[in-house]
Amino acid sequence: MHKKATNFIKRTLGLSVLSVAFFSIQSVKAECWEEAAAMYGHDPYLLKAIGWKESRGHVGAVGSLLKDGNRALGLMQINTIHLPRLNKLGIHRSDLFDPCTSQKVGAWVLADCLKKKGDIWVAVGCYYGGPASRAYTAMRGYATDVRRYYEGYKRQAGLPAVYQPLIGYQAQPELPNPMANNENKQVVAYQNQSETPISDSRIIQF
Repeated sequence: MHKKATNFIKRTLGLSVLSVAFFSIQSVKAECWEEAAAMYGHDPYLLKAIGWKESRGHVGAVGSLLKDGNRALGLMQINTIHLPRLNKLGIHRSDLFDPCTSQKVGAWVLADCLKKKGDIWVAVGCYYGGPASRAYTAMRGYATDVRRYYEGYKRQAGLPAVYQPLIGYQAQPELPNPMANNENKQVVAYQNQSETPISDSRIIQF
């Protein structure tokens, strides 16, 4: 098959997977993307792209144990290295399996990276590797994937495929508490102290 035709088919299949994958399994709609993004001035489509890259939308995702003893949990695969800071904000390990909480904490992590790195796509790589990581190739690859998903979501929405932070957002000297405006937060009571994959098979409808 001609190389151009092969590449076209690959791109078409990739977009098809991105468009319909979530409807092939029982899904649960989460309407927190915009709220989470607005707290830190992010484009909500970028949060969705990170969520897709991290867990393919699986609410109960549990990452492998890392060399430093941490692991990533939930929809946005929040690294447990953040738990000491999150605990002080009233957010605990089990809360990270609540999809809305995960989205807000993910937005918080990304905002922290953006504050440290300055460039949004470098910050996306930081979301994956952490601000002190020197795994530059892996972080660039991660950011490239997220950017591709992000641009796909923007095109599907009929919007320009360029990063657009929220207009009028004023950066704050300290990151706001992800749960500050979450008075009606419903936390799913997971018994997950063993850190084995949990039985919740829901996925988020993006």
